[in-house]
Amino acid sequence: MSSTFNGERKDDRVRCYVLPTRVVSTENTTIGANNPQALLERNEDVCILNSTDGVDPALILDFGRELHGGVSINVAGEACRLADIRLRFGESLAEVMGQPNQDHAIHDISISIPTMSKQEFGMTGFRFVRIDLLSKNDTLPLRQVEAVALENDYPYIGSFECSDELLNQIWRIGARTVHLCCQDYILDGIKRDRLVWMGDIHPQLRVIANVFGNIDIVPESLAYMRDRTPPAHWMNGLSSYSLWWIISVLDWYLYTGNRDFLRQQADYLNALVDNLLIAVKTNPADPLPDAQFLDWPSAEDKPGIAAGLHGLLIWALQSASQIFSYLGTTEKPSNIEPALKALRLNHPNNVTSKQIRALQVLAGIQDAHTDNSSVLANNPCQGLGTWFGYYVLEARALAGDYDGCLDLIRDYWGGMVQLGATTFWEHFDTDWLTNAARIDELATNGQIDVHAQYGAHCFKGLRHSFCHGWAGGPTAWLSEHLLGIKRLTPGYSEISVVAPQTNLEYIEGTIPTPHGTIHIKHTKTKDGTITSQINQPPNIKVLSDDTP
Repeated sequence: MSSTFNGERKDDRVRCYVLPTRVVSTENTTIGANNPQALLERNEDVCILNSTDGVDPALILDFGRELHGGVSINVAGEACRLADIRLRFGESLAEVMGQPNQDHAIHDISISIPTMSKQEFGMTGFRFVRIDLLSKNDTLPLRQVEAVALENDYPYIGSFECSDELLNQIWRIGARTVHLCCQDYILDGIKRDRLVWMGDIHPQLRVIANVFGNIDIVPESLAYMRDRTPPAHWMNGLSSYSLWWIISVLDWYLYTGNRDFLRQQADYLNALVDNLLIAVKTNPADPLPDAQFLDWPSAEDKPGIAAGLHGLLIWALQSASQIFSYLGTTEKPSNIEPALKALRLNHPNNVTSKQIRALQVLAGIQDAHTDNSSVLANNPCQGLGTWFGYYVLEARALAGDYDGCLDLIRDYWGGMVQLGATTFWEHFDTDWLTNAARIDELATNGQIDVHAQYGAHCFKGLRHSFCHGWAGGPTAWLSEHLLGIKRLTPGYSEISVVAPQTNLEYIEGTIPTPHGTIHIKHTKTKDGTITSQINQPPNIKVLSDDTP
């Protein structure tokens, strides 16, 4: 660029023009649309919308999978004039057939579009686009309608494959979900809210580390939250989200081994931990009584939220103590230990929520084996959410219940796949599968429209986000637990290999590290034993490759 502009900031994302994969034919669309199949290829043919003879023409295009961006409309014609159209974006077919919600991004626009032009509209998450010609006794010659996909061009360094194709598909969908949410920062969702929510970042961070490796968007997003939130305030106005920041800082350091990154967080972390220690000293039984939130399924369970926050606070303070130790600070961990002791002595015990019990297991205040058999494995999909479902998997893995985890992934996240999901959703309930139409089909013969008819809290009906990064946890879980690479030092300079006992015939994949890519394959032999093959960069030391 020959000149610079005030406040100029380069956009590193790439734009890609995507053709639709099909024209959706319904009772109320494609009437008055002549030659719509022309839009599925790049050629000189034209699709004409014709509103003569009292017809209200409409056209629905399916781009085959969830995208982030907008749409480019190329209108032909022999003279310049304006036509009035209505343009709708939808993550489901029901959304473009209905009244899309306009919160956080525009999904329903009425505009005048000139012939002999190429215009771009929209910035949201979508799979479907609907165009209605509103002008009466008019024609609209469409030469091309393309999605304009906008995303970061991250190479998929990490990979996962096993003998169960559904698990492979779930891994890919989770990776794609998080990839789309990596825009200028790590967003919660690409349709809604399109904002940086700290709690949502944590599972996405783990997916990013296992798929894309050490990329700048993670420390940039953590800094975004840090620099906009004084330590005396809660990130995003929620106490749990400041705790997730601490946990995320430690996780990213363990993945990358970047000591400079850790040093950059030290002052803020020190002030935040001081405030947390005061809260624990004031009331160790209920140290975080205000600004309480964990996840949507527990939103109405006040005692459960308090118990979950108690466990999350223990986890966060343990993480803070580790961070200070890595920084060579001995005073702070010695101050944290009495608070941890007080929290452990006063932790709530009478909760049945899977999410809350999972947090308590991960905090070390509940036994993984006991809780797995009594709570987590009991009707495993009931009461689950797409965010904290990941921590349920983590807790069950501590109990060694890998086959139970795989069944949960197949049944719960696989339920969304069964309904046509190409990215994972803000929330899901397996009860929704009963008599449900796929999201790429219209409900008929009494079927239930999952998008329009289900939801709660802030995700009722068509407001529900169908590409939400916090739902990608199974991708990180499958890579970390089934590939079996155990990181023994920050940044993977020393590892061990532990192949889990599962009902899978083989598991293979790659893990990105700061030293290069680790390749691993586990194969079950005829006698049930597992053989493992590992190919790691020369400066990664494998201390053990024992298979239990």
